[in-house]
This record gives sequence, C-alpha cells and structure tokens, in this order.
Amino acid sequence: MNDKTQTYREYTENTYTVSYPVGLEDDGLRIDQFLLERYSTFSREFIKKKISNADIYIQNRSAKTKPSTKVKKGERVVVVTHRSHLEDEWWRGEKIKFIEPTIIFEDEDLFVLSKPPFMSTHPVGKHLFHCATVWLEQRFNHSVNSIHRLDRETSGILLMAKNPPTANDLTDAFEERKVSKTYFLIAHKNSNAKDFPFIAKENLATQEERLITHCYPQGSSNGKESETRFELLEQNEKYILALAFPRTGRQHQIRAHSAHHGYPLLGDKIYHGGSDVFSRFKDLEATKEDHDLMKIPRQALHAISLRFPYKGSTRIFIDKVPEDLAEWIIENFAEIDLESLNQKIQGLIKS
Repeated sequence: MNDKTQTYREYTENTYTVSYPVGLEDDGLRIDQFLLERYSTFSREFIKKKISNADIYIQNRSAKTKPSTKVKKGERVVVVTHRSHLEDEWWRGEKIKFIEPTIIFEDEDLFVLSKPPFMSTHPVGKHLFHCATVWLEQRFNHSVNSIHRLDRETSGILLMAKNPPTANDLTDAFEERKVSKTYFLIAHKNSNAKDFPFIAKENLATQEERLITHCYPQGSSNGKESETRFELLEQNEKYILALAFPRTGRQHQIRAHSAHHGYPLLGDKIYHGGSDVFSRFKDLEATKEDHDLMKIPRQALHAISLRFPYKGSTRIFIDKVPEDLAEWIIENFAEIDLESLNQKIQGLIKS
C-alpha cells in the first residue's frame, strides 16, 4: 500500500477488508462521522458495535478506537466485514450451491465472462463475496474495472476491463449505443399476451425505492424512452422461449416490458410474483405456494450475446443456454433438441 490517497480492498475466504485514507478534508472528524459519510446504510449504533468488536480501527494506532476518536490526515481507517449467512441463497429449504463463472475470452486488456446466476457484478449491499470483480481479482491477482452490470439472478456475458482506459472506451460504447445485446428468456404465456414478433416501446420509470420499474405509454411525460424487440424461439400451451434485443438499457427493462405484454419471466419474484412475494424470498420466509409460483430459483434471463467495437474491429460473443435453464426446458418442452435450439439462437443473433 504505497499510495496514501487510494482506498484499498482485500478479500479472504471469510473477510472483506477496506482501508480508507484520511484526507485533509477529513482531519479532525470523529471516526463514526467519517464512516457515515462513506456508508449511507450504516447507523451510528451499527458502527459503534463494529468498533466494539474491533472490526473498525485506525491503522497503526495503539490506543483503543472509540466512536468519538478523531481521525488525522494521513491515517487509514480499516473496516472489516465477515462473511455471513446473508450471502446465502435458498430454494425449497436447501442452500443453493454457488457456481463459478467461465472465462470466454481474455487478452491483456479485457475479460469476457459467462456469469452464473446469484453472482453480483461487484460488491453491493449484503453481497460482498460472490461477485465477478472479487472472483477475478482473487484468482488472477489483477485489478478489474466494471464496464456494465447484470442483475444478480441474471446470468450471461459480462465484460470486465483490466485497466481504466479500456473500461472508459467500452463504457463510452455502451453509452453511445454502439453495443448490441441479446438476452434469452423463458416466460409464462398469459391469455392477453401479444403475438410475436413485437417491439415494446413503453417508457420506463422506477419507483418504490427503485424496486419496481413501471411501464407508461410511449411519448408519455412519465419515465424514459425505452425499446425492446422480442423474437419467439419455441412455445407450448403455457410457456415461451424467446430472445430479447434491447435498444436501450433501463433498469429491469426486459423483465418489465415482457411482463407488460403478457409474458412474465419464469422465476421473476417482482414482475410475476409481486412485491410481497419478493419480500418473502428476501426475508427467507417464502411459502410453498411462492416456490410453486416461481417454478425455478431465479429469473429465467440470460445475457446470451454481446456485439461491441474493440481494438478497431467489431467483436461478437455468443453463449449457450445455461445448464439450469436447459434442464428446465428439457423437462417442460417435449422433444426439444438443445443443440438445435442453440443453433437457432446463433442464427437469429447473426442475422
């Protein structure tokens, strides 16, 4: 740790340690105030408890740290978080086994991953350990930069840069809509469902503390412009397999658009279950009826392809239908051939 102005993060199997530099603007602050400015979700009581447990301290100070201890310019405040049961995921009373990602491509500047479900893109909230950035940095001893993100339950292709210039270039490509994304999905087929193919152009806006994204008519003063094209792959009486091609990148865009047009995703605790179902799963209080409604542990959404400009050319990466969704398809779609399905997906993406 040679740079006194940098924040450093370190992971072991069961601990996450962050070391914050104390700058001139922080000189003389109480340590609890110093941390409240960096952790908006921490309360003073929570910080007090962590200090009491020696999980918050000032590096290289021999005196015992108290909430009222004042920090000094040039010092470092260390915060240690221990892995807890809050990281775990459960389905019908059994703990879900976390899967490691697969590296699809790597060069000196970029990782292309196939992210499994229940892995965060980067540490956030209670999910600090099973994250793509953490997994890469631990195994390759190389810092990485997030370029875009996928929801925890959404699997699929994820880009991670090995240096800031590459991250900046690809972030610009996303913002300038030079990146083409394709998602594979499984959804229920409601009686009022729209015929395929169709383009959803409803405006989208998030409410309820960003939990739910609502659809509004195109051109409405509510929400932001959004567009998703949907193509059918297979269907039976109850379910559909489809591809979604989002032109914009709003929160929950595919899930909200799909449900709005009569195709709520399998396993979607918000847009098929509702806020109460979502809360019961989050609080580990989901009922048998909740599980039966969801069918599978996670939302059936997989980022199956990315096309983007890279080093003077256009690169395209196409993944396969992930194992957990493939197993469900075999059980619920008679005589379906997964190899033919993946070939059909490749053909539609490349067309």
